[in-house]
Amino acid sequence: QEGLKPLGFPALEVGGKAYYNRFPLDPGLTRALARMLGLRVVVGLTRDRVSENPGEAEALASRWGAQVESMEGAAFARACLALGIPGVEVRAISNPAGVRDKGAWRIPLAVRALEGTLTPILGGAFPEGLQG
Repeated sequence: QEGLKPLGFPALEVGGKAYYNRFPLDPGLTRALARMLGLRVVVGLTRDRVSENPGEAEALASRWGAQVESMEGAAFARACLALGIPGVEVRAISNPAGVRDKGAWRIPLAVRALEGTLTPILGGAFPEGLQG
């Protein structure tokens, strides 16, 4: 799990803290939103390309302790850290990492699940206790 750290080049420095391979989102906001929506909190893995097969995805998940894979999660978290704003990420999973057969993907189901989860809070006032 060394990544960039041995090279001595942090990907981001904020307030004297160096970030190399992990960009944490706001833990309190994440826990509160997960409780409110009945969701699990998981660790995401972001990389510059998709896993080519389930074996590659499993090896990366094991190495980094991740349960999901995306291509944009770290960029969002890094931006939140750099700007000093709290961030939380809610994802709907359409397919297992490494599965390249698009016929097995469940994108419409994932979009409906995400819409059903977020519409109640985004369609109205932001819930008490979740303001940044």
